[in-house]
Amino acid sequence: MDIVIKNGVVLTLNSSKSIFEKGMIIIENDTITFSGEEHSASIPQHSKIIDAKGGIIMPGMINTHTHVGMSLFRTLADDTADRLRKYLFPLEEKFVTPDLVYWASLYSLTEMIEGGTTTFADMYYFEDKVADAAVQAGVRGILGESILNFPSPDTKEPYGGFENTEKFLELYSNHPLITPALAPHAPYSLNMRNLKKTAHLADKWDIPVLSHLAEMPFEIKQIAEEYGMSPVELYSTAGLLSKRLTAAHCIYVNNEDINLLKASGTGVAHNVSANLKSAKGIAPVLQMASRDIPIGLGTDGPMSGNTMDVVNLLGYTAKIHKFDNKDRTVMPPAKVIEMATIGGARALHIDGKTGSLETGKKADVIIVSTESTAMFPIYDYYSALVYCASPRDVNTVIINGELVMEDRKIKTFNKKETKSEAEKIVMNIKKELGNF
Repeated sequence: MDIVIKNGVVLTLNSSKSIFEKGMIIIENDTITFSGEEHSASIPQHSKIIDAKGGIIMPGMINTHTHVGMSLFRTLADDTADRLRKYLFPLEEKFVTPDLVYWASLYSLTEMIEGGTTTFADMYYFEDKVADAAVQAGVRGILGESILNFPSPDTKEPYGGFENTEKFLELYSNHPLITPALAPHAPYSLNMRNLKKTAHLADKWDIPVLSHLAEMPFEIKQIAEEYGMSPVELYSTAGLLSKRLTAAHCIYVNNEDINLLKASGTGVAHNVSANLKSAKGIAPVLQMASRDIPIGLGTDGPMSGNTMDVVNLLGYTAKIHKFDNKDRTVMPPAKVIEMATIGGARALHIDGKTGSLETGKKADVIIVSTESTAMFPIYDYYSALVYCASPRDVNTVIINGELVMEDRKIKTFNKKETKSEAEKIVMNIKKELGNF
């Protein structure tokens, strides 16, 4: 169905950051066919008219790094030292099943949709179930099967993620919403031969690559001892740095690393909230941004950042870099919103498809209501979004031309059923935790 959105302020996030105070968006099938002032538009017959009621019409948020299948473990072992290796990996080995991943993913997507996320990048196990959930929800996803040097919940063999990725490709090649990806877990969890194999297969299959990079203190030490180089240098040597790769975190990078990221066209997923919670550090985003490295925002997994919406990241992103640089003028709101939308699309190398409200792009559009107490008055739309908005202000979500949420009601799946199925799994986990 064709959709017309009117009576709102359009933030296009195009190259000129055009703003239309009395704006209109026209969507035909899955594509934006008009973005501009209402008086310039010709409304197609038989269109569904959506009244934005003075709200902000903008591109959907893009979550550039997460693990949505983990949501049913949220709040387990928070603030535990060496949580990944001592707790998370064993927990996943005991509890992760295809059924858990499907319902956990759909539950995460509930939260993402309600927070205005229209695209997410994910790496986990049983990624075909993540894809099934994303298709059910109607959310755009770049999804990668995790590849590790030890057995994992979806494979009994080390590096079985390669075979799983090939099967995943057969299921979801050329899908309008789902893009399969290779997901080498991290420099410390694959050897050089298999890192090179990942780069080779990415070229052969013509698919993206998602990976953690330069995130952990032990990672820096281990790679230096084994290879005599930094993790970024290791990925460069393996052929992984490229316009296919989106590297999550990039906390421990130096000038030489930044030069390599820039030269290769690698995108970076900045996970500010999760990194603060884990006390790992603050990625040098200003230095990377000054080199025009594409950077988007990521929640990380629901055991790391806990909340799954990008809106909650906006204020963190602005404030922590001001504090870290002792300069209140850095990371202005317009830059933060750019990172949450078109910047995320660039980091995922899909900016030709989504990330801004421009004619010819896919119709991934949200309406942020300005009716809440905190959203008045508004003199600067970007400031209001970064410093005042909450996920609950997101009123309407359209993805690929489909109305996914309207007036805060999700239309593509049953939210109550999803919560009910998730509760059954959580109850079983609670029963079994005593034996864990």
